[in-house]
Amino acid sequence: MLISMVARAFVISILIATTCISFQWMLGDFYGERIALSIEQWGKDRSSPSESVLTDHLEFSKQSIKWSPSNPRYKELRARLLIMQAAYLSGNQEVFSSLEQMLDLHREAIQERPQWPFSWANLVVVKGLKQEVDDEYRQALYNAMSYGPYEAGAIQRIARSTANNWDLMDAEEENLIYRAIANGVQIDSRLARNLKKY
Repeated sequence: MLISMVARAFVISILIATTCISFQWMLGDFYGERIALSIEQWGKDRSSPSESVLTDHLEFSKQSIKWSPSNPRYKELRARLLIMQAAYLSGNQEVFSSLEQMLDLHREAIQERPQWPFSWANLVVVKGLKQEVDDEYRQALYNAMSYGPYEAGAIQRIARSTANNWDLMDAEEENLIYRAIANGVQIDSRLARNLKKY
């Protein structure tokens, strides 16, 4: 009888722990998916959120990370919102602080999924915004191209960043970018239209 009670208590404690963990993931997903859908919609509409909507979504991103801290996707989404927020910031110190937060979030996401090309591409973008074309920038560029040479989104992000810092690239890096863009255009011809701007 004592063994039966201990077994029941053990099963109940496992069920409670599993329920709590599932609830945390569910809350993280609730906030995270809301952000992802909004970012996707803003991209489709070619619009930007108002400052108040952006502030709300930044708060949602804090909640998604709070409830699911090991999910790198939520860190990436928060960093993308911070990029949007930088457009509203007035002082150089505020922009610099926001860029530093973005770098930290992308670095954390890369630690959690080191072969995800978008994380590397986003790191290239943020380093490019800071005009930090250093060893970390170059490594991020190579990794983004190595892990996702056919990912149109990664190629677009890199094309934007490298266009702004082209004069800081060496010949090997320029060739890497040319090859990646050529591969991407072969896979998806729409990429060529999107890259005409750069």
